[in-house]
Amino acid sequence: KSSKKRFNYASIDCAATIIQANPESKNSFSILSEKKNSYLLNKCSSKNNFIIIELCEDILIDLIVLANFEFYSSIFKKIKFSISINNQNYQLLNQFTAKNIRDYQFFKIKNPLFFAKYLKIEILSHYGNEFYCPISILKVHGRTMMDEYRLEEEHSLSQLSINNQLMNNDLNHNENDIEIEIDNNNNNNYDNNIKNKNKNIQNDPDFDYDDDNNNINFNIPLSTKHISNPDSTSLSIEQVEQVEQVSTQESIYKNIMKRLILLESNATLSLLYIEEQSKLLSNAFNKLEKKQTIKFNKLISKFNSTILNQINNLKSLYTAFENDSKHLFKNQADNHHKLLLKTNQQIDFLNNQLKFQNKIIILISIVLTCLLIYIILTNDTYIETEYVEDD
Repeated sequence: KSSKKRFNYASIDCAATIIQANPESKNSFSILSEKKNSYLLNKCSSKNNFIIIELCEDILIDLIVLANFEFYSSIFKKIKFSISINNQNYQLLNQFTAKNIRDYQFFKIKNPLFFAKYLKIEILSHYGNEFYCPISILKVHGRTMMDEYRLEEEHSLSQLSINNQLMNNDLNHNENDIEIEIDNNNNNNYDNNIKNKNKNIQNDPDFDYDDDNNNINFNIPLSTKHISNPDSTSLSIEQVEQVEQVSTQESIYKNIMKRLILLESNATLSLLYIEEQSKLLSNAFNKLEKKQTIKFNKLISKFNSTILNQINNLKSLYTAFENDSKHLFKNQADNHHKLLLKTNQQIDFLNNQLKFQNKIIILISIVLTCLLIYIILTNDTYIETEYVEDD
């Protein structure tokens, strides 16, 4: 009956599906419906009978229900359940031995391990020697993350209420048991006893001892004579404050709204903090800008003075270079002029020499011409005389 009231996370109505099954299996999706006349059919002789189901949500599995209603079939015996988050690296959840009955069989999981999305069921052995070993019904029950959160909230609230009640009972009991004995009539004797017993602590700052009046003034609270149940009164101040702050039980949505409001207030405080930090940063940047402006102006003035000095130095260098250049050009012009004069003189001298040589050449030519004529004339006469003699 309790299983019927709970939600089935392996139901086809909530989009649960079959991821994988052994190749010999048939109608594997039938176990996701609650119809008793449909079933997952498997051969008992199969070596590896398994099925992997993707559940509707990630849950902490605490109860698995299996059933076989078919006659003339073998009932599953040893079953192994494994779970996984992402259909990989399956971790053993538990291993059970089923009963040989044709009815619902409930397998309670004491340690769910973690929130699982995938469930792997392996049939290790069967009862009987029938040919087929079917499974008619599969139900998976558990708690979602929201359910687990609600249970934790309820548990924490109930624990706080119990602690609050215990603390109130202990405080009332302790108030009745506390006895403070102060004898005002024997005050002098009491003071003398205190003096004798506390000679070593007269210099303690928590006590003020007056020798003239023989009195001791206590600056610390009076201690109690008897307190029953000391263990129950050892609650810390933090626990008391937490108990005082606990109110009546609230829904998770109201709790979420409170936390959202708290987040909004934190965001507002964060914005205010950021604004203050921005103001501080702007002031710091303004001061830094002023300092940098002063430094930059000083740097510019130094740079300008340096540049002016360099320009003046360059002007003086330019003037000296200009004077040197003018003097050099003047010397070069004088030397060139002298060279031209000397060259002209040499040219005139060579011209005169050429003229003289021309005259000599002409004279030599005339002399040679005369000699040639003379020779010719003398040779003709000699030839004629010889010719005459031969005749």
